[in-house]
Amino acid sequence: MSEFVNKEELLRRLDESYRQLRELLTRILPQKTMESGVEGTWSVKDILAHLIGWEQFALSELQAAFAGQPQPSAPSDVDLFNAQQVEANRTLPYDVVLGNWRQSVQSIIDAVNSIPDAEFMPNSNLQQWLGETINDTLANNTYEHWDEHRVIIEAWLAGR
Repeated sequence: MSEFVNKEELLRRLDESYRQLRELLTRILPQKTMESGVEGTWSVKDILAHLIGWEQFALSELQAAFAGQPQPSAPSDVDLFNAQQVEANRTLPYDVVLGNWRQSVQSIIDAVNSIPDAEFMPNSNLQQWLGETINDTLANNTYEHWDEHRVIIEAWLAGR
């Protein structure tokens, strides 16, 4: 059974994880942000591009549920989806990708803020459309995902 998470708690989790990753990113020298090998062949910039793709997928799930539309299908080939996200940002400077990530996160926060509190209650209309709780829809593509990659980036920094 899913853990009940109200709007306030979801926003707190998003804020805390986002703050931690943002603070970590400030510790990385600008010239190191595009260095491969942080996670496999990915750079910090590549990781941010990857995060944006999954955040936007989660946002599309929320938007479809709000509109009463069928849920978008999850990518059938996750590795291909990840590679496409990284490749789409390959020629962009780190600062642009970082700005795009911040905008992507803000769009998630804005979406959560726009959800009426009643929709966070079990069996709400939105949760019925989603087929799971709002937290379940967002967690693995936002704050849990950020935490996962933050730990990887921290290990990379520690090994330098």
